This record gives sequence, C-alpha cells and structure tokens, in this order.
Amino acid sequence: MNEIKAKHGGSSDVFREVCGLPINTYFSAVKMRWLLQNSIEVSANTDDLVFGTIDTWLIAKLTGLSTFATDSSNASRTMLMDINTLEWSENMLEAFEIKK
Repeated sequence: MNEIKAKHGGSSDVFREVCGLPINTYFSAVKMRWLLQNSIEVSANTDDLVFGTIDTWLIAKLTGLSTFATDSSNASRTMLMDINTLEWSENMLEAFEIKK
C-alpha cells in the first residue's frame, strides 16, 4: 500500500476521482496486488487466475465457469472500476499492476 501511494504522489486520495475510494488495505485491489507480489502460487499462475467478488464466484459456479461477472456496486469496492464510466479502469489496473 505504501509503495503504491509513494509511486503516485504519496496521498491516500490520489485515485479518489476515478474509483471514489482512498488507497486502503480494506479494498480488493490492494489485496490483489499483495497476493501477486507475495504468493508464489498466485504469481506463478497468472494466466489461469481470476479475481472476483462473492457474486462473481456464484455466477461462475451457476454457469459452469462460463461467465465471470459482477455488478457495478460490487466492482466499485475493488478500487478498479471507474465510478464515472462504470467500466474497469485501465489506469487503476495499471496502477495496481493487474491484468484485465
């Protein structure tokens, strides 16, 4: 978290205009970044890796893993969605070094 803040100006609020949230370990993007940096199992399998919310898991299970989706209310809590466009933010994904 401190690395991301330092890289982007030092403020916890640097991404607030895009995602509506401060940089905080409470939100999913920070946790995803940590897992990618600190778990050998996770970082070794990024081609097969899917992150999601509980509704993503439920939809995937109910569709036989053919659909991975979420709604904007859950996506907005990841820090990866642009609250102005309701789309995944390429800038946020890049900031947290997460592939779409």
